[in-house]
Amino acid sequence: MVLPVACLALLPLVTVARITAQAMAGVYGQDYIRTARAKGLPERVVIYKHALAGALVPILDAMPGVLTVVFSNALVVELLFHYPGVTNLLQDAASPPGLVADLRRSLPPPDVPVPLAAGAGRRRRWSPPARRSG
Repeated sequence: MVLPVACLALLPLVTVARITAQAMAGVYGQDYIRTARAKGLPERVVIYKHALAGALVPILDAMPGVLTVVFSNALVVELLFHYPGVTNLLQDAASPPGLVADLRRSLPPPDVPVPLAAGAGRRRRWSPPARRSG
């Protein structure tokens, strides 16, 4: 159970940490951070209340991409580790109840040769497209 969680969490964790570090580095030079420090506020308050609040916009802007990566990686991880998880729920929610049965009915029976099922038995002669007069 540790390995699937590590596979799913490592890339988003590193991505969010990198974006947070870049956003915080950009905020540290702002006037309101210097003002908060000049007021004598503790560094913890300056970082968590003022700097992190200013850096929150780029972090939240990256969240849709991070969640997309998590859900797409979840499909691969659940297939590799044979773990029935969120992607099974997403597949069940996205497909109508009879879709799998309908798809199976539209496929040829297993004893029919593939070229005949694909229509290769009907040969047509190729002819160039008709020219328009104009």
